[in-house]
Amino acid sequence: MYIFVKATSEMNYASWGWIYVDINGAKGPNTYGKDIFGFGIYANSSWNKSQQPKLIPIGMREFANLDMSLACLSGDTYTGYLAEGDFKSGEFCTGWIMRYENVDYLHCKEHLIKTGEHSCK
Repeated sequence: MYIFVKATSEMNYASWGWIYVDINGAKGPNTYGKDIFGFGIYANSSWNKSQQPKLIPIGMREFANLDMSLACLSGDTYTGYLAEGDFKSGEFCTGWIMRYENVDYLHCKEHLIKTGEHSCK
């Protein structure tokens, strides 16, 4: 397993940085949403020492005001949204896994897009 930590260069939307976990280390496919999953470290804009920063899976509603289910399925890139650079849609799938407890977006993506369901079953 590899764990990568990236700090932001400025406090953008009160985010402090990012943690990415590659669950199988150097082995492939090294792809967001398949074996690499991300988390944002952030505090609200009125953060003070009495409040602890939060670790939010990228793709959870609390992370941003986007439809993360669609972001995970779409294949779109979200430029500069709560981060430096681009978010690939696979990064948003961390929230899918936490919310729906499956990786069905890898197995029946077209069905999920068409029906709005969250499982192949």
